[in-house]
Amino acid sequence: MGIPRLSQDLSPYAHRVILGAPHQTSTPPDATIIKDLIIDGPSLVYWVYNKLVAHQRLNSITSATLPPTYGEINRTLHHLLHDFQARGVNIQHIFFDGGLPVSKRPVRLERMEKLRQQLQVYRNFYPEFPPAATLPSLRDFEKILWDTPVLSTRKITLPTPPFMVASAIESLSTTEWKDRVHVVPGEADAFCALAAQQSTSVVAILTNDFDLVIHDLGPNGRVVLLHSIETKHRVPPNLSYISALSFDPKLMTARFKISSLLSFGFERFLDSGASFSIIQERARDSSRLERLRNEYMMFAEPFVQSPPSVASFSYLKNLDPRTAEIVSDLGDPLHIYLIPLLEDPQRDSSWSYGAKIRQIAYSLLLKTSPDAVGGSLHMVEFARKGQRITSASVTCLQLPEVTEKMAELLQLLEALGSFSEQTPTVSNESRLLEWYMPAVCLVQREKSRLGKTPPSSEHVFKLLGLGLTTKLSASTRITWDDVHLLANIQAVLYSIRILAQITEYIVKSHRLSDSISTHDLVHHEDISKLINNLHPKLSTLPPVETLFLDIPHLRAQLSNADLKTQGWAFTSLGRLLDPDSGVTQADHDTSATAAEERDPASGDWIDTTANKKKERKRKRQDNFDTVTTRSTNGFDLLSEEPG
Repeated sequence: MGIPRLSQDLSPYAHRVILGAPHQTSTPPDATIIKDLIIDGPSLVYWVYNKLVAHQRLNSITSATLPPTYGEINRTLHHLLHDFQARGVNIQHIFFDGGLPVSKRPVRLERMEKLRQQLQVYRNFYPEFPPAATLPSLRDFEKILWDTPVLSTRKITLPTPPFMVASAIESLSTTEWKDRVHVVPGEADAFCALAAQQSTSVVAILTNDFDLVIHDLGPNGRVVLLHSIETKHRVPPNLSYISALSFDPKLMTARFKISSLLSFGFERFLDSGASFSIIQERARDSSRLERLRNEYMMFAEPFVQSPPSVASFSYLKNLDPRTAEIVSDLGDPLHIYLIPLLEDPQRDSSWSYGAKIRQIAYSLLLKTSPDAVGGSLHMVEFARKGQRITSASVTCLQLPEVTEKMAELLQLLEALGSFSEQTPTVSNESRLLEWYMPAVCLVQREKSRLGKTPPSSEHVFKLLGLGLTTKLSASTRITWDDVHLLANIQAVLYSIRILAQITEYIVKSHRLSDSISTHDLVHHEDISKLINNLHPKLSTLPPVETLFLDIPHLRAQLSNADLKTQGWAFTSLGRLLDPDSGVTQADHDTSATAAEERDPASGDWIDTTANKKKERKRKRQDNFDTVTTRSTNGFDLLSEEPG
C-alpha cells in the first residue's frame, strides 16, 4: 500500500539490535539480541539484486552493464543466508507472494508501465545496443553484501530481470532452506505477520515493506528493515556481528498511548500533511474511529485478515508466483501479468510468441478445475503492446483442440530432443539446444504466419554462438535485433514453463479424473494420456538460471558444445529456418519488414472464438501448422535424410 510519511513518523522510535548469537566479547554489553527471523522473500531478492547492481557500477569502466544474471543473484542470495546462519540467526520462514488482491491491480499495472518506460528510455538513449562491460566472476560476496552502498541514481539502466523472484524460489528449493520457503496464496506480508503472531520467541520480520509495522505481530513480533542491516567489527578483528534497526510495535503503541499502530496508520493514510502530534491525537480518539468506521474497515482489511496455515497451501510448492496466482485464485476471469522482457520496445511484444502454448496451459487448468465450472472460461493477459500496457482476452480451448495442440507440441519437442536422448550423457550445451531449438522453430512459424520476417539461420547461429570460438563469441557485438530475437525465444520458453508447471499441478493434484464433464468424457482418455506423456518431457526443462541466459553467457555456453552437438544443431536449425519452400528470404524481406515494426496497441494475440470458424474454413491453419508449400514442421524435416 505504501502509507505516505509513515516511515518518517516512526523512524525516530527504532533502535539498534543485533541479529543472531554473536560471540559475547564482540558485542556491546547492553545490546538487544534477536535470534529468529521471518523473511519477506521478494524484499530480500530485490535487496540482493540492488547490491549487485551497485557493485557493477563501482567496478565497471563503462557506463553500460547488463543486469546481473539469475545465477549471480541466486549465489549471492545463498551467501547472505549462509552469513545469517553462521552468525547464529535462525531463519523460521521465507515467504513469497503467490497472488495479490484485485485492489492491487492498478499498482501492478503502474509498475509494469514504469518498466516499459525504463526500457524505452534506455532504447532511446542507446540507438545502438551499447557494448556491455565484461565483469569478473563474483567471488568476494562479503564485499558485495556488506561493503557496497546502494545509492539512488538517475543513471539510465535496463529493468530488473523478469523472472528474478521465480528463479530465487527455484534455487532455494534445492538448498537446506527448502522446507522454510513458502509460496503463499496471497501477499507475503500477511503470512509474515501471522507467523510472527504465532512465534513463542522474539522474532523479527526482515523486509523493506514499512507497512508491516502496523500489522498485528503479537507480543514477540518485530520489524527489521533490510536497508539498515550492516556488519560491525570489534577487537579481535575476526569477530563481527550483524546490526540492524528494529521496530517494536508493542512498545510504540504503549509510548503513543494508542490502541494499535493500525489506527495511527489509518490517520496518516487519511492526512499525509498533518503533524505527528495531530495524527497521534486523532489515533487516540476512539469516537473518531467509530464515525469513520466504514473507511477504517476498508483500510484495515489487508492488515487484519487471517491467512490460512502454511500446511494448507503446500500445493503451491515449486510453482512460480505468476503460476501460483492463477492456480490459487480461480476467479472469473483469471488474470496474469506478463511483465516486459528485455526486448526492443519499438518492435512487437515478445509475449505474442508462445501465446498459443499459454492458451493450452490455461485451457488445461480451467477445464480440469471444478472451481472454474460455470465461469466464462477465459484468461486476461496484461502485457506490453505498442507503447502501453494493455490487456488481451484468451479464450479457453475445447478439449478436442487441446488434445490436438498438445500432441503437435509433444511431437515437436520429441523430434528436436531426440539427439540428446541418443547420447550416453547429456551435456549442458545439448540440453540447452534441446529447448532453444523448438522455441526458435515456434518463433519462426509465428512470424511467417503473421507475414513478418522470420529469423535467418545466420542470425540464429550468431545469436546462439554456434560456430564461434569462446573468445570470438565473447567479443561479438550485440545488436537490438539480437536482443529482440532472444526475447522472442525466451517468451516461448517461459510459456512452456507455465505449461510445465500447470501440467505438474494437474498430475500431482489428481484433478483430471475428478473434473472432466460428462460431455467431454469421450476425450478424457486421450487428454489424460497426453498429459502423462507430456509431463515427463516438460519436467526436464532446465531451471531459470541455466535456461534464461543473457546473450554473452548463452554464446559462451553454446560455443563450448562439441563438434557433434554443433553439427546436429546446424543441420536441424538449417532445415527448420531455411526450407526450400519456393519463398526466398528476399521475398520475406521486401514484403514484411514494415509489418515487423507494427504492433497493435490492443487486441488478442490469438484468434478469438468468433474468428476460428472462418479461419478453419479459409485455410485450416494455426500456429503449429505448416506455413509453406513444403513442410516446415520440425519432426517432418528432421525425418529426412541429411543431404
